Formats: sequence, structure tokens, C-alpha cells
Amino acid sequence: MIQRIVGGVDANEGDLPWQAAMRSRNSGKPFCGATLISKKWAVSAAHCQIRAGQQIVLGAHNFRQATEASRQIRTVRRAINHQGYNDRTMTNDIALVELSQEVEFDEFVKPACVLDSSKQLAAETPVVISGWGTTASGGSQPNILQEAEVKVVSRQVCNSRYGNGIDRTMLCAAARGKDSCQGDSGGPLVVDLKDSNGGDQFYLAGVVSFGIGCANPSYPGVYSNVASLRNWIQTNLASAGVYPATNNPEPSTTTTTTTTTTTKSTTTTKKPVVTTTKKPVVTTTKKPVVTTTEVVTTEPPESTTTPEEPEVAVEEVQLIRYWSRKFRDHFYTTNFRDLGFMRKSYRFEGVQCKLAKNQVADSVPLYQYNKPDKDHMYTIDPKEIGVTTPGAEGKNGYKFQKIVGYCYPEPKDGTIPLYRYYKAKIVNHFYTTDGKEMKTTTPGEFGQWNYLMQGITCYVYPGSYPLREYKS
Repeated sequence: MIQRIVGGVDANEGDLPWQAAMRSRNSGKPFCGATLISKKWAVSAAHCQIRAGQQIVLGAHNFRQATEASRQIRTVRRAINHQGYNDRTMTNDIALVELSQEVEFDEFVKPACVLDSSKQLAAETPVVISGWGTTASGGSQPNILQEAEVKVVSRQVCNSRYGNGIDRTMLCAAARGKDSCQGDSGGPLVVDLKDSNGGDQFYLAGVVSFGIGCANPSYPGVYSNVASLRNWIQTNLASAGVYPATNNPEPSTTTTTTTTTTTKSTTTTKKPVVTTTKKPVVTTTKKPVVTTTEVVTTEPPESTTTPEEPEVAVEEVQLIRYWSRKFRDHFYTTNFRDLGFMRKSYRFEGVQCKLAKNQVADSVPLYQYNKPDKDHMYTIDPKEIGVTTPGAEGKNGYKFQKIVGYCYPEPKDGTIPLYRYYKAKIVNHFYTTDGKEMKTTTPGEFGQWNYLMQGITCYVYPGSYPLREYKS
């Protein structure tokens, strides 16, 4: 979970006057972004852990050129993290940063307006992200401020990728090969809502928060939703006497034009970010066809065929995958709240697949067993362990925990195999719907990292895997 501009272009000097950066004392490079919203206050992310005494740089363009005349450098007087910030679920990931002294508004330093709580952005709304973060996951930081245009992704689509972990305090956005990246955290996502004269009027709509990698085609970038957090911003600024709680900070009346060039990035992308991802094939309820042909006989003829039963819609649940390096254990759950994005040394790795929530025709339970501090095992055959009573211990020290959902013992329309692997050396079962991940789907063969391919657990509905593409 790293944060993060990939696929951007060099911003024109003065185009993004609200852009600020938190500067590292050791390297002198930006470690987080921020957005100026008044002469003495900026907005950033709570996970940046900004502290009093750190430096914030405004008006910069080429960050390496320390002598830029446009720069204004201030010291942080205090940072106020949202009291509801949760580093496990990343909810309320926002902070207010008070500067030691006011900045001077000019051509290069101006505030962005704060989006009103009534203005929730619709899917496909174009927005602009910016920062000095790395231009690739694990890459180097650019000298020139980068900007990129992306589009808002619906919460429904985003939740299908993040295991229903996206709440109202979050906003998702993505575009082909474009994203925020390491060093962009806390930076702005702005939207141009135009003023009454048709001029550009930029509003802070999001704060760079988290994601899986950078420009990962399966996972949109996630931002703190400023509209949903507007009241918290207002309350804290009003108590500081910055401006009345019902008003936006007054931006400069000068119209600022932001270049959102769609020039093709030199960063190569394996495939585009999917913002209109098709849902997995789900059986939908169909009513029998009713004809209105007139019957001329006095008695209706006896039916010689059995009427077709309407199909039952399948309610699905997401099977979320986690990995703990500490315990050498893969854990799968249908409840995001079990571990969030990071808890107890377990790291979120995506939605592995989808299961039927309730038992439907031809489906069977998927049982979860646990070997304490060692391994989690999933099977549709309870005879493997020999117990189905919660807490009861069966073969090889495995205890039955619960039924996580329902899958199919044989292929069914819209389903794919859930492969099972095992590494005896570390006592770890591993499950994936991506056969390329372990480089073999042949039972009895050893694949990647010396995992033995044991077979197909059952057939499931597709999730949002793979997290990355694997070489053939």
C-alpha cells in the first residue's frame, strides 16, 4: 500500500499554485504533498505523520532548483490529524497543517477552494492529480512538478477491487497508465467546476491516500473524499478563526489554467486501468416466457412438458486475500473488517475471487481450518480434517473455524478454478485463481517458490486478480 504521479506530464510553472510539499530534512526531497487552502493552512494526509518544525515548500516548480524566486518556505506550527483516522482501514486519512506564518498570495502561490459537502463527484468526472512523487512504483522522483488527468471511479467498482473497504470518506480515481505514486501522499486531487463567467475554478476534491502499487490496472488510486470530510475541515478552521464555518476560503480572483495534456506517457503500462470493469458473470432471475395465444378449445390441453424453473440469482461475497511474512501464512476472508488493509502483520493483497454467500443449486460449503500461528487451509471436503464443529481440532492440528462461503465442485457458467498449492517447509497453503502466479496448474508439479500444486479446490466467480501480471 504505497503512495503516490505516474504517467503525468511536466506542469507549467504557476499552473498549480495550491501545490505544496513537505520536505525531508535528511534528503531535501518531498516526502508528502499538501494543498494550500488559506494563507496559513494546508490540507494533507494523516498517514504522512506531519509534525511541528518540519518544512513545507510552496510555489516550487523544479524542486531541485532551491533558488527558485517563486518559492515560499514555511515551518509547520502544528498538524491536526482527523480523530477518526484508522491506519488499518485508512478511513478519515486527512490532516490540517498550520503554517508558522502566513504566505503571500501571488502568481505562484494561491489556495484551492474546498469542495462543498453537497458536491459528491460522479463517476467519470475528470480530475487532476499532481506532485513530485515517483514516476513508477519503486522508481525515482522527478525534479519538475508532474500533473495528470484521471477520472473518478464509482465506489461500487472500487469496492469490487478493494474488498468492500472503500467507505464514504474515500474517493477513487484512475486512468490508463496514470496514478499518484510514492512521495505524492497527501497531495491534491482537484476538479475544475468553472466560475459564473466560465473561467477555471479549482476545488480540492481529494487527498492522495493509498493504493496497490502505482497505475496498477486492477486497482484505482484511493483518495480521501474532501466533500465527505468538509465539515471536519470547517469545524477545525472555524475554531482557529480562519473563516466562517459556512464559507470557502477566498481564492485569488485571477483565473488559473491547468494544462491537462493527454500526451502519451513514456511509462509503459501492461494494460489500461479498468474503470468500467465488467462484473463477473452472475446468474440472474429470468421469468418464464408467457404467451398470449388464444386457446380455441373449451378445455386447456394438458401440458406435455415440465415448465422451466426460473433461475435463482446468486448473491456473492468477496474472498479477500492477505499475506503475513511474519507468520508465513496466507489468510482469506469475506469480511474486510477482520483485517482491513493491514493488521496483525497481515497485508491486504486484493480480492482473490467471489463466492456464493448462501448455498444455491450445485454449490458446496468452503470450510476454513486453522493451524494456530502456522497456516490457514480451505477445502470443500471436511473429511480431510475430520471435524466441522467450530473450535474442534482435527487431523494434523488443524481446527475448524467456519464456512466462508459456497463454491462449486464442477465448472459452472461464469466460474473459474481456485487452485490450491502447499509448501511443506513452512506449512503454508496457498490459493489463487491465477495459474500463472505459480507457473503451473498440473497437480503434483512444484511451481514458484517451491509450492506443490495439489489440485483445484473448487470453482468460483472471478475477483480482481491478478494484482500484477506474471510472465508466461
